[in-house]
This record gives sequence, C-alpha cells and structure tokens, in this order.
Amino acid sequence: MPNEYDLSNESLINALGKATVRAGISNSGLVISASSTDDRDYALYLRGIVLARLDKQAPPFKAGDKVVQSETGKLFSVSLGPDNNFVLAEPKEYEVARVYYRRIELPRLSDWQIAFKEIEHTGVWAVFDAAKFTLAISARAAV
Repeated sequence: MPNEYDLSNESLINALGKATVRAGISNSGLVISASSTDDRDYALYLRGIVLARLDKQAPPFKAGDKVVQSETGKLFSVSLGPDNNFVLAEPKEYEVARVYYRRIELPRLSDWQIAFKEIEHTGVWAVFDAAKFTLAISARAAV
C-alpha cells in the first residue's frame, strides 16, 4: 500500500470507511479475530490522517525516514494502553514505520507521534513524541 498520507481525499475516506468497518466487526464479540487490535489501530491511524488534512498539518516525517533522538537521555513512549512502557535508553538511528496525528492538549507533547520498525508491536504501536527526533544525517545526505 502507498504511504497513506499521499492518498487522494476520496481514497483516504474509502480506506477509513473500510478500516472502521473491519475494526468494528473484529472488536464486536461476534467473531474471534486475532487482528482486532491491529484493525482498531489502523482505523485510528487513518482517522489521524483525515484530522491532519482538516487541520492543514503536514507530518514531520514519513514512513521509511531514518530519525535520531534530538535530545540525550532516556525517552519514554507516549503510547496509550498496554504498550506504553517502551524506553529508548540510548540515541540511535530508527526507521519510521508510521506517523500518527492526534490532537493532544498537553503542553509537553506535540500532536505528532512516530512508531518505529525496530520496535516490536502487538497490535498497538509504541509511539514516541515526534518533536524529540530529527532526520538522521544519513537520510539528509540522501535528499
């Protein structure tokens, strides 16, 4: 699938509709679905893309970008739910898997969060505040 942020408005709304139906069915209790958490997370991910467009916000990174922490020290995930216990103990290069847009009314968090390919997920990605990262030097050199 192409980068969801690059979809046309019509394709994005169609994808959101399908994802919402799939999440609703797989989380309904009428069926047993191993993908129910993934389905719900994907629907929320697409919802964020729609909200970002409505708010005229562009993502700070895209899937596949290489990023590094812009600050030293431990960095805790900002995930909601069971996967909120990830800690990045040392700065290193990570590959962006998804970029989430969520309106967060907390002064210490930006509205953009990123998930990394290197961090295992169980349905709900462990996400980190995108404002705490910069494009890696290797990625900047390729541009």
